[in-house]
Amino acid sequence: MKNGFKKWLVASFCGCASLLVSCASTGRLQLPERAQQSFEEYQSTPRLRDFKAFAVDPSSGGWGYAWGYSNSKGAIDRALRECRKVGQACEVYAVGNTVVSGLTPEQVTAVIAGYIATVSPANARFLEDVKKRAEQGDSRVQFLLGRAYENGWWDIPKDLNEAWKWYLRASAKEHAEAQYKVGLMYVHGLGVPQSNSEAYMWFTLAASQGVGHAATKRDEIAKKMTPAQISEAQRLAREWKPTRQ
Repeated sequence: MKNGFKKWLVASFCGCASLLVSCASTGRLQLPERAQQSFEEYQSTPRLRDFKAFAVDPSSGGWGYAWGYSNSKGAIDRALRECRKVGQACEVYAVGNTVVSGLTPEQVTAVIAGYIATVSPANARFLEDVKKRAEQGDSRVQFLLGRAYENGWWDIPKDLNEAWKWYLRASAKEHAEAQYKVGLMYVHGLGVPQSNSEAYMWFTLAASQGVGHAATKRDEIAKKMTPAQISEAQRLAREWKPTRQ
């Protein structure tokens, strides 16, 4: 990631409003020492992604945390999954930087609602900036926007047709990971008619730029293709030219 784009990305996310309330509660779980250290790091880390949550397993002292573009529930679910890699009795400890351990379910719901209300306007502003830069032809931002539509980031509905559109535009400028994504969408018929030949072509292009998993996928689908289909896909890859539009 080039410095200019990285600085823009960090500045945009870190400009989002923060919810830094710490809820006092007599029922709050006491974190084990290592988990407490991890939680302090979690609190101090710049929020490069809007929603975040921290989960802990009080029986084993295990913990997990996660950021999620889409919504607070997505971040909570991911944090619990990470925690469950090291423990089974995991529970949510914090949403954002707000400790919810010991609160009633109604209070937790209120905290989450407040968190969403804080973050959503910032998401909207950031998404507007992303779209503007994508339209101006920045392939890195086009790829980012494709991922947003594929996964439903920043409060936008998932839209595989839009995801494919932005991946394709980034691919046209030789964005290797975007080319890999286009190949995947052709394999599974997501947002575009299924085509092993098209997928093979895009995987070949991505692999030529060093994307190892693209080469693996290309070899997998080759097993489902005839020699004639493979030959045609290879020809299309050789003749493909990037565009600057």
